[in-house]
Amino acid sequence: MRYLWYSMYGFVTALAVYALFFRPPAVVENPPPLTPPPATEPVIVTRDDESIDVQIALILDTSSSMDGLVAQARTQLWEMVSDLQIGPDGDERKVAVALYQYGNNRLAKADGFIQQLAPLTTDLDLVTVKLHALSTSGGKEYAPEAILRAADELDWSRDDGVERIIVIAGNEGFGQGQITGETALARAQELNISVVPIFCANRGATN
Repeated sequence: MRYLWYSMYGFVTALAVYALFFRPPAVVENPPPLTPPPATEPVIVTRDDESIDVQIALILDTSSSMDGLVAQARTQLWEMVSDLQIGPDGDERKVAVALYQYGNNRLAKADGFIQQLAPLTTDLDLVTVKLHALSTSGGKEYAPEAILRAADELDWSRDDGVERIIVIAGNEGFGQGQITGETALARAQELNISVVPIFCANRGATN
């Protein structure tokens, strides 16, 4: 009887062990959907390095009548650029500069003796090099046409917060060429561009 009891006890124990370790997994009729781990959004750092505060086009008369005056005009033009880099409140401003020359007979007559040397750019070193490389040589000074070219050709900002200026330095009036001064100034005003003329005094100047 004792051996029978031990045998039954062993059989029951074996069944319990089998049920515990070898039973098939339970089947879930409606398993919950697997939730993928949340996607990690890339961190994008936005930089506003290209914001411009001032755009200024420098237009310099390089006709022969500017002999002896070009160096002074260059200095004055660049002083204006330097001054514009500091705002009324003393804050630093980013300035984009374009450069033109006009009145030089080495330039194409079909282009009105006008040449764009640099578009609006923040590379002021480039503009400085081109500005100081200019030399004079004869020609007709079509100042109004040069202003009109700068107004229409350059990529002026449409942001009202950007100051837009054309500075033209020469020793002749606005009476030469087919474009009148009124037409050029009206076009600049239409684009909200201020025009600052710098007259370089010379005995040979005409109106």
